[in-house]
Order: sequence, then structure tokens, then C-alpha cells
Amino acid sequence: ELDRTAKKRSALMVWNIIGKQVVDFESQLEGQIQITRIQYDLGNKTNLLIEIDRSLALLRSPACQKSEECVLGQQNLKKIITEWGKAEELKPSTELILGFAKYNAQFDDAEMNYWAGHFAIKNKLYPEAFAAFKKAAQLFAKKDKSSDARLQRLFEGSLMGAIGAAESSETQSLKL
Repeated sequence: ELDRTAKKRSALMVWNIIGKQVVDFESQLEGQIQITRIQYDLGNKTNLLIEIDRSLALLRSPACQKSEECVLGQQNLKKIITEWGKAEELKPSTELILGFAKYNAQFDDAEMNYWAGHFAIKNKLYPEAFAAFKKAAQLFAKKDKSSDARLQRLFEGSLMGAIGAAESSETQSLKL
């Protein structure tokens, strides 16, 4: 209720108290994702990165094997990071790029890698952009794109992004 009524700091305090209680794994995961969302809403980028790490640790834990709650938690974490990306689309912060990198290190998500490359190239982080676009292209290559023009465009954009990042980097190894 506190979160819904925009009392974010109070909601954060309540979720932190709940998180310290002995609760089942699903409740712990839900609370951690809520804390991550509130840190995003408050604009605390440093704390947001810490909470992303905590959320990812829970999502990669053995308790998260084939759990519907974990699938939902991953979707919610992805939503938080993509909303952050949309908010900073014109001028992405280093923290945003790091948030995408943390997520992409844990999950093989072609679109998230594509956007990580997009934001890295805007910050002239060409080796990071190249790596993200390359991974996105590899993941898109595994998908059936014949009936989805959007996936085809993202795949082609990933290939072009990797080429552009390599050329802009002026690094011979990336160009090769």
C-alpha cells in the first residue's frame, strides 16, 4: 500500500523488515524484486545496482530451479532494467550499462544484449558494445525469425552494431 501511494522510502523500510524475517523463498524473491523496483523509483543508481546483484543471486540460486515465481521474478527484473533504459535512452549512464551487463551475465537474452550494445555505443564503450552486439547476434541466430520481422530487424541490427562498434573502436582485433 505504501508503494502504491508513492511513499517509496516507507515502502523500502517495510520491505527491508519483511526481508529480514524468516519467509519462504518465493516471498523472499518477491520482496527483493520489490526493493529493486523501489530503488529504481527513488533514482538511487548505486543502491539499485546492489539490489540488482541481490535479485540476480536469488534468481540463480538452486531454489529457483523451474519455479514459476522465479520466471515471474526474472521478467520483473528485466522490466525494471528496460524501463531504466527507456528513461536514459538519450544519455545512458555508466550505471545503466553496468545494470544491463549484470543481467546479461546471468541470462541469455538476445534483446537485452542488443540494448546493452546500443547503450554502450552511445557512451563510446566500443569493446563492450561489440561484445553485447555479438552475443545478441549469436542468440538471435538461434531463433526462428522467418515469421517475425521484428526479430529479423533486431538480428540485423545486432550484426550492424557489432560492425559499427568494431570500426569505431579502431582496434584491429575487433575489426578482424
